Amino acid sequence: MDLNEAKDQATNWLNSRLKNPYFGAVIAVWIITNRVLVFSIFNFDSGTTLAAKIIYISRQLEAFDYLSFLGLTGFYATIVWALGMGLVAMVVFDIINGVGKAVFKFFNRVHKRLVRLVDPSSFVERTLLEELQKKFNDVEAQLQAKKLESVGLQGNYDTTASRLQQARDEKNSADQKIKELEAEIRTLTTNVSRLSDEKNKFR
Repeated sequence: MDLNEAKDQATNWLNSRLKNPYFGAVIAVWIITNRVLVFSIFNFDSGTTLAAKIIYISRQLEAFDYLSFLGLTGFYATIVWALGMGLVAMVVFDIINGVGKAVFKFFNRVHKRLVRLVDPSSFVERTLLEELQKKFNDVEAQLQAKKLESVGLQGNYDTTASRLQQARDEKNSADQKIKELEAEIRTLTTNVSRLSDEKNKFR
């Protein structure tokens, strides 16, 4: 057996173990339990020395005392804890998965029964629905365009009405001035006639 064959066998063994749900649960439990440690490994300061990193990691592992009543602490305690809780987690996930499947099957059966209760004539083909939706969108776009056109016409109407009212006001003002001038002309005409009569008397 050469080196490549040994490497391939090790890779295949590792892949088969990683695909096992139990080992996946064990890894997940270990990471969650030691989340502070895992987070710290990827967030050390650039100036931290390798010795300081090792000391910090060692202290974090030694602080694990969930199994101290069994006389287990440190790294080995985390492994034993992950192996035990991984089994529990796998069982819990399996139960949740089973409940999820049961709920899905229940609602799927209910959906099928409801579909059977609906009159087939009430169904609309997808192509027809899309065509109706397209027509609705076209009509709505036309309606919006007409609304914009109506707003523009209303603005033009308001402008024209304002100008017309202004012209009417100017006409009324001019008519009033004409009446005043006519009254003054009549007064002047009367005065001229009276003065002419007085002038003729003096002759």
